[in-house]
Amino acid sequence: MQNFKKSNFIDLLEVTKKSFFEKLGNKKSNKLEQKFKNYYLSKVKNNSIFLNFNKKEKIIFPFKKMGLRTSADLFGYYEHLIFLIYYLKYEKYKKKKVADIGSNIGLHSLILSKFKYKIDSYEPDPKHLKVQKQVIKKNNCKNVKFINKGVYDSNGTKNFYRVLDNTAANYIEGQKNGYGKLQKIKIKTVNIKDISKKYSLIKMDAEGSEGVIIKGMTKQSLEKVDIICEISGDENAVKIFEHCKKNKMNIYSHKNYWNKIVKLKQMPTHHTQGLILITKEDNYFKFIK
Repeated sequence: MQNFKKSNFIDLLEVTKKSFFEKLGNKKSNKLEQKFKNYYLSKVKNNSIFLNFNKKEKIIFPFKKMGLRTSADLFGYYEHLIFLIYYLKYEKYKKKKVADIGSNIGLHSLILSKFKYKIDSYEPDPKHLKVQKQVIKKNNCKNVKFINKGVYDSNGTKNFYRVLDNTAANYIEGQKNGYGKLQKIKIKTVNIKDISKKYSLIKMDAEGSEGVIIKGMTKQSLEKVDIICEISGDENAVKIFEHCKKNKMNIYSHKNYWNKIVKLKQMPTHHTQGLILITKEDNYFKFIK
């Protein structure tokens, strides 16, 4: 795109649409990933990212350190693949609420709100949720409900680790291996079985808990909601693959050029291998092709 730095958020989605099926990790997709991040860094002023959302609206997002990373690292070409789905599938998903599970400091809840969705934002870390509330208020968004809980396969309390070198990687104890300096806190959890029926779409960034959460969903609940998530590790890949196969759900994977997964080896096991999308819908990506 010419004048990339002068583009607004919706313009970037058009770039994403043209490159949606680009192979993970090749020169073009790596270049796009860096170009998107550089674009957001160019919008930083006075500890905030100031961005034109479209020709009329703006977005203000905090520019802050998140361990060794910054909040600008939350943006990128791959992240815009999810934003594009929000944008182009609005007619399907607007009928119910959307769940932002593992909402961190609120980027996805903010974008969803700008697209006029109603959102339940689940974030177990109270520090993140405090920032998120400020983000949503500053952008005059009214349709986000904040829930200071983690989503799991049970109601109760869990030990939770903040990864101080990268707080976007916080996780529930036992669900992944931490690294660097860790800080343990107690969090409350809500059972996925009790909430999933409220949603048409779930965006999940559960940092190792995604297998437990998805396996905790019944066939009936899986059939009524679409799920976008990353997968952390081989064990989660197996859990999700087998549970979806058992319940006859389609899994589409970026690693598999957004085709349906038919073999376990096609499942991603790390965020660098891209996202999966779980749905009952056949030919899901016809809206892009």
